[in-house]
Amino acid sequence: MLPNKVLRKKKRRESIYFMIIKDSSQKVLLQKRQDKGIWGGLWSFPEFGYQRKYRGLVR
Repeated sequence: MLPNKVLRKKKRRESIYFMIIKDSSQKVLLQKRQDKGIWGGLWSFPEFGYQRKYRGLVR
């Protein structure tokens, strides 16, 4: 038996943007992630995929 070449899946590339939102007392908004996935159940900054409508929010 000869070893077979292992076929690897092509890695998916994805861009995700995070927003850091503070209120007037400088508290930071966090959101809880869904329970599934590698980061499931953890807290993070709100995230979104790139969309033109969010360009005005960035500073």
